[in-house]
Formats: sequence, C-alpha cells, structure tokens
Amino acid sequence: MSMRIVLHAILFILLGSIMPYRVSAQSETDATNPATIVNLPGGFDFYAWQNPAAAGTSNNTYAFINVGGEYNGWSDPLQATNFGFSIPAGATITGIEVQVEKKAEDTYVYDQGMRLLINNILSGNDKSNLSVLWPSTDAVWSYGGADDTWGLALTPGMVNDINFGVSMGCKVIGTGPAYIDAIAIIVYYEPAPPPVGIALSSDGSSPHTSAILELKSSSQGFLLPRMSTLSRNSIGNPTAGLMIYDNTLNKPCYYNGSGWFAVSGAAGAPQPQMNGNKPADINRLMETLNEQQKEIEALKSVNAEQRTRLEKLEGTVSKITGK
Repeated sequence: MSMRIVLHAILFILLGSIMPYRVSAQSETDATNPATIVNLPGGFDFYAWQNPAAAGTSNNTYAFINVGGEYNGWSDPLQATNFGFSIPAGATITGIEVQVEKKAEDTYVYDQGMRLLINNILSGNDKSNLSVLWPSTDAVWSYGGADDTWGLALTPGMVNDINFGVSMGCKVIGTGPAYIDAIAIIVYYEPAPPPVGIALSSDGSSPHTSAILELKSSSQGFLLPRMSTLSRNSIGNPTAGLMIYDNTLNKPCYYNGSGWFAVSGAAGAPQPQMNGNKPADINRLMETLNEQQKEIEALKSVNAEQRTRLEKLEGTVSKITGK
C-alpha cells in the first residue's frame, strides 16, 4: 500500500471523528406549563386574580379578574414558576419565549409588567405590549423569542431553578373581566460543545474530556514509529515528548528536551542514553566494555605464549652457535 493511500485513510478517520463536533445547532424545549401559579397582592386599588392555578393548562378554565362596578384598575401580578426545565450544564441560553393564552370581554385591557422571574425576583426587560388591546376571544400571544434573553445573561442553573418563571399583569379600562387560560415558556439554547478531541474506538465512545486523543481497544495496541538508533538521532529538531520505538535497542524512547531516553522494560525510572544522543545505553555500553576486556585478556595470553616460545628458540640458537 502506498504512503499516499495510508495518509488518505488516516485523514478520513480523523476528519470523520472531528467534523461531527463542529456542528452547533440550536435546541429548544417544548412549550412548558408551570406547576405553580400564584396571585401576588399588589396593594390598594389592585384587583386579585381569581382561580390562578387554572392558568396552568389550556382547557378553557381561566384565571381571571373582575373589576366589577369600577371603571378601571390594575391587576395584581400573576406569577408562574416551577417549570421543571433541565437544560444541560454548559449550554448557552439564547432565548426565552413566553406564551400567554388570554382574552378580555366587553372591556379594554392592556399588558402591565411582563417580566421574567430569576429566583423569584423580577428581572430583565419589561416585554409588556402597551399599545395593543387584549383580544376578545382566546388567542396566544408570544413575548421574547429564540434570540431574546430579555437583557439577561441566563445560565442553565437559573432556568432550571424552581423559582424561575414569569410575572405578568394587566390594566383594565372598563368593567368587564380579563382572562388567562394558559401560560407556557419555551427555552432556546445551544448545547455545550463536545470535548475537542478525537476518539478511535471499537465501541464508538467519545474521548475523555481531558484527552485530545483517546484510543480504545481490547484486541489491538498503539504502534509507535519504528526506527534504528541512527535514524532516531537523525530526527531534526525533536520536540520534548516526541516518542519512537528504537529497534536497535528494542525499546521505546522519548525526547525530554535535551536528549533521548529509553524507557526501561521494568517498572521504575527510565534508562538515560549516554550523552543524550549516543547510540548505546548504559547496559549496552557495559556489555561492550566486558567484551573488550575479554579481548584484552585473550591478547595478553597470546603474547605470553609467544614470549615463552621466543625464549626457547633463543636458547636453542645459543647452544648451536655457542653464543
């Protein structure tokens, strides 16, 4: 297989692992009704909402106020909380949409005080529509939207809190009742980006959050580049942490920033190479010195034998020549 084909295969694997993590899509919750709706007394000249819990679902059973014989007035705030959201941690809240199904009969009714509740505290921009009358028949009005955070830096923790919600009221000009059939909230958010990493695994799992690369297999291993000591030492400008398998030493090696080190076969500290980039480690050097010492001893033995033979030859010559 040519090197080009191998490189293309590696690129295909890596891009296939990376590209899905670069897709960022907005998510949204369902239009969710609150579990808790209460009338908050507003003081003198404010009219209380009757049957406030009825605004929890759209069923033509209403929370309402009735001004009665008075000609105009304001409602108490109607506060809805406990929506039970579970936005994932790390997500970015991009918008809040409040939906209110409402109507007014035989009277003029305007919004008053449409604001979010963060930990039961009025927060963010007032989204009241002060210029449009409530409809005379049931209709759903929306406030905010997919890209509107009401002037707030919202977090999943705020939105998931039991005391997150919305507060609203109305101004009545006339004597007829005002009705709210249902309140709902949609939360728009972008999920937290997955870990910026690559996983090559047999089970399709994501990489660990602390790893830029995770290899997972119960039947295969990771193969380092294999080369001789000479080739290893020829690597130009190696960076600290670079690893190879030295098939001269038959050991994995790494570069620590100043020299190459062989990883010991047994647990413990790594074995340093003599002078960093020299071709033999301490064990191999000691083996070489031992072999050289044996050769020296052998040469000494040969020299001693030759000296004995020379002395015998000299004695023979002396006898023959009489010298």
